[in-house]
Amino acid sequence: MLDICLPKSQESEKTKMAIKQQLVDAFSESFRDSLKDPASEIEKQLEGLLKYLKNECPKCKFQDNITYRVKSQKSFAEKLDRKGYLDKWNINVKSTNDEIQSFVKKNLKDIIGCRIVCYFWNEEEQITKSIKKWYDELADKSQITSFVPSDKKQKNVDNIIHKFDGVYTNCCCFELQVKCFMHNLWGEVDHDILYKSEDYTTDFPLKKMVIENLFQTLKASDEQLRMIYESKPDEKTAVMALFYELTHENIAKENRDSLPLLRAPYSAFFYLFFKEERRYENLKSFVGKALLKQEYTKTKLSSRITKEKQEVANLLKADFGNYQLQLIYEVFNQIYVAKDFDHFLFIILDILDGKEEQEKAFDIKDLDNDDGQEAESGLADRYQHTYKTILKENCYLQSVKEEEESK
Repeated sequence: MLDICLPKSQESEKTKMAIKQQLVDAFSESFRDSLKDPASEIEKQLEGLLKYLKNECPKCKFQDNITYRVKSQKSFAEKLDRKGYLDKWNINVKSTNDEIQSFVKKNLKDIIGCRIVCYFWNEEEQITKSIKKWYDELADKSQITSFVPSDKKQKNVDNIIHKFDGVYTNCCCFELQVKCFMHNLWGEVDHDILYKSEDYTTDFPLKKMVIENLFQTLKASDEQLRMIYESKPDEKTAVMALFYELTHENIAKENRDSLPLLRAPYSAFFYLFFKEERRYENLKSFVGKALLKQEYTKTKLSSRITKEKQEVANLLKADFGNYQLQLIYEVFNQIYVAKDFDHFLFIILDILDGKEEQEKAFDIKDLDNDDGQEAESGLADRYQHTYKTILKENCYLQSVKEEEESK
């Protein structure tokens, strides 16, 4: 505190306004320029913090630099009233500019504001814990002489601002915040529209509701972006994507009159045929040869005919629609060969039953061979009910049907 304070009971409003003007005048452009040197030194000290965080939080992503700002004169004047500093500080009306500036540097906690910006909301708390640990372990505290966690609940929404109140060389306060990109964006909007709104407007309740809803939208967007960022595709996913890029135009050309939606047919094909490693090798071979502009020899898949399989095949065609099943068949034909469309459906049933026949290289003569009829197995009910249930509940063929019905 500065000496020779006026008792609050004797202060006139005129005196308070004079003191406020003294404070604002002392917070001049030249004074704020003088703070750039300690701000730069604080930034250098915190560079060591960033190096520490990269080792301590290797899975967290954040910007490689500390951003900082010196509080503006307008913001300082507004904060004097909002925080009641004229009463709390008891500034002497006879204080000099140098005395006021020295006092403000030591007591205005965010006179210099620093920020670490991370990628995602869920990283803020982890980074904050690591920052506290960094200062506890810091050997030389001669520059940053105080560094205290001071998290606070944010206005208008249920959210925490993670921050630290620091002191540089016992003579200048600074604040360090940890915010993700989305939190940073929302904070700027909320700060200007609600937090520091100067005028009353009839639509203020509407603005408040919109800003609060925006916060929830940004949090949801943050979560979606994090999931996308963390979903690193494995080799199989990448190979499937390449297969789609290499083949989808062929199928589109064959169906140019109807311009098919190919997401569901490809999803169903991948689900059915590439859960097992040995068929996945067929896919890798096709993609590799296609990229090298080499000829690929299709693999023949076959299935024995049974009355039960034929009944289920008819049910599938009736239930899912012949057109969508034909699209899956066309995707299948990019890499495999079956005797005909019904045999393709039989192969699907064999795959689901785990009793498919061994694959072999395709020979055109094989298409003339008759696989013959297999004796009825008495499993008609299991085929008709179990397979239909599997296809509808556990397989992407259900999305095929839904996509067809949405047209």
